[in-house]
Amino acid sequence: MKKLTIPFVFAIVCAACGGNSQSESADIADSTNAPGETALSLVRENVNPKPVANFEKKIPNELNNWYFRVQLYETPNRFQYKLSMQYQEVTGEDTLRIPNLGKEPRVEIKPGKSEYSCILGFYDQDGVFREYKEVSVKDESLSLTTLKRYAVSGGE
Repeated sequence: MKKLTIPFVFAIVCAACGGNSQSESADIADSTNAPGETALSLVRENVNPKPVANFEKKIPNELNNWYFRVQLYETPNRFQYKLSMQYQEVTGEDTLRIPNLGKEPRVEIKPGKSEYSCILGFYDQDGVFREYKEVSVKDESLSLTTLKRYAVSGGE
C-alpha cells in the first residue's frame, strides 16, 4: 500500500504545480502585452527648460534675499521631473517619478501645513490631485518626505 501511495501523491503534486505555472505564465503574458499604437511615448520630444511647477516664499531677513523655493522641471523621460529645492543658501536636487496613467502627466506644488513646506503631487485620470511628497524645513535643513506611494495596476 505504501508503494502505491507515494507515487500517487507525487503525481498529484506534480500535476498541481504544472497547472499553476501554466496559468501564471498566461497571466504574465497578458499583463505584459505591448502597448497599442495610441500609447503615450515614454520620451518627451521637447523638454521645457523653465519650471513647470513652482512654489516660493520669501524668508524675512534684512541682510539677505533668501527664499524657500521648490521647482519641478521636465526631463527627457516623460514621467520623471527634476526637483530643485532651496532654503536660504541650502540647496538640493532629486528626481520625482510620476506613475504612467496613460496620459500626459500634470504636476503641481501646493502649500504645506507649516510655513516653509509644500506638497508635490499630480493629477490622476479623474482630475483629482494626489499628494505624493512633501518638501519642508526641519532644523534649518531641507527635508523631502514621501507622503504616499502609487502604482498602476494591470486593469483586470
